[in-house]
Amino acid sequence: MAVDTGKPAGNTLKRVLLTGIGIITLGIVIWSISGYPPKDTDVQGTIGTAEKYRATQITDSDVKLDNSAIHSLLQNDAVVALLKNDHFRKAVNDVNFRDAITS
Repeated sequence: MAVDTGKPAGNTLKRVLLTGIGIITLGIVIWSISGYPPKDTDVQGTIGTAEKYRATQITDSDVKLDNSAIHSLLQNDAVVALLKNDHFRKAVNDVNFRDAITS
């Protein structure tokens, strides 16, 4: 059995539709008043071309190697192994060892 509320069934549907249309219209009005999307004159930000420092590239004449013996020494496998050795590092940090080497 259907319950009779005394109102026609179409009234509820109209009320829901009108409420939905009213909410959507209110949203559109608020959206347009808020200024979205911004106008071209109001657009500011970090998007754009970055001003980069541009210097001339270095050439071979700009690089001066004063002592090539140091470079060849650091590329020697025996010297590199010695520099990586923990016992050698401890000895170099010891004051007595340094005094013995310099005297």
